[in-house]
Amino acid sequence: MYIILLGAPGAGKGTQAVFLSQELGLTHLASGDIFRQAQNSGTPLGNMVKDYMERGVLVPDEVAIQVVLERLGATSEKSAGYILDGFPRTLGQAQALDEALAAKGLAIDLVLYIKVSEEELLRRLGGRWICRVCQAPYNLNSAPPWVAGRCDRCGGELYQRADDSRETAQKRLEVYFAETMPLIEYYTRLGKLAEIDGEQEVDVVGRSLLATLGKFKEGPQLKVRDSGIIIKSPSELTLMREAGKVVADTLAALVRAVKPGMATGEFEAIVVEEMAKRRARPSFKGYHGFPASLCVSVNEEVVHGIPGERVLKEGDIVSLDVGAIYQGYQADAAVTVGVGKISTKAQALIEATRGALETGIGAARHGCHLGDVSAVIQYYVESRGFSVVREYVGHGIGQDMHEEPQVPNFGVASRGPLLRRGMTLALEPMVNAGDWATKVTSNGWTVVTADGSLSAHFEHTIAISDGEAEILTLS
Repeated sequence: MYIILLGAPGAGKGTQAVFLSQELGLTHLASGDIFRQAQNSGTPLGNMVKDYMERGVLVPDEVAIQVVLERLGATSEKSAGYILDGFPRTLGQAQALDEALAAKGLAIDLVLYIKVSEEELLRRLGGRWICRVCQAPYNLNSAPPWVAGRCDRCGGELYQRADDSRETAQKRLEVYFAETMPLIEYYTRLGKLAEIDGEQEVDVVGRSLLATLGKFKEGPQLKVRDSGIIIKSPSELTLMREAGKVVADTLAALVRAVKPGMATGEFEAIVVEEMAKRRARPSFKGYHGFPASLCVSVNEEVVHGIPGERVLKEGDIVSLDVGAIYQGYQADAAVTVGVGKISTKAQALIEATRGALETGIGAARHGCHLGDVSAVIQYYVESRGFSVVREYVGHGIGQDMHEEPQVPNFGVASRGPLLRRGMTLALEPMVNAGDWATKVTSNGWTVVTADGSLSAHFEHTIAISDGEAEILTLS
């Protein structure tokens, strides 16, 4: 199935394209991404696109069509269909696309137009502000910062770019409507256009799009999933509990072994032995090329530390991160412990990180937003004088180690997807004693604090239920 999503700048088209892609298992093809990939590909066609873009000239329709078709051809055949986001933009592109698809025996099935009034678009576009330091984007109308004029992430000053002003936004909209209205008329004449009220709440717009597609769809290929986030069945949760017990027991064995003078490489044998006894496999060994069965991160190391020759000393803190695969399902957990007697500050960091995880689990309930979890973790940590790592986050988990959604340890309450019974998440606050910034060491894996400060890491795999979330990684 081929779907086109139309909407003016500020209509929320990109957000809804991602939502539909997740809900329906469709491949999301955003025009900006397609042309950037082509520009960087080094192919003759990509070099042609690069030349036009570097000269500030619009890519001709015939070249643009070739780029889009090439991208479609490179997409996995397992996809249930495609959402074209941002293309076509003009009547000429639409006609050329139809001709090219027809030559392959294909056609555009449906065009969804998210309609928003010009005044509302101007209000939305005029609310965009950027952090001067880390470039984080905000919208004063829909995603404002916690503190007016200041970035939630780094505290930097927010400013509005010239091209986000109301005057510039109005010019952009004039160009868009001049180009797109003939496109809307074209697809209306073909009987393929469906109009959606884009001035509703974001989730209502999403449901309206799904309802429109539900009326249109034919056959099983667009079976709507319960959510873009995979909902686990009771039998799947049973297997994840077993995987979770393996992880919990293995972590307990590792913690018992921690002592001054121990080389971090000694932990590897413990994991292998514990997993073998329980007929499970380590999740991490070989995952994207990772060379060990667990992650061992010491002091300033945040995550992904590789066990080896480093020797633990009195006063160190060490984070142990373990994942297990049991009958095809996974669980993941981490703890940070002290080596012998540790400093008061190190102990406070460990307690704050553990408390942040417990607070996040408490907020993870059916019907709540994912942002509620992220926000309480961030507040808990920062109110105690520590910082949450931004570059690395928690994740969904199940048959794959990393599933949707990403679970940041910072964010805004009442934002993000709704949590539903049967979702399984790995919550894992990574907390620094100093600044939140990190860097990767020369081994290409180990993440350390940029300022050399201590870091702690706690993690549990949980399942969303009617009441409090169930912690799956317990013995």
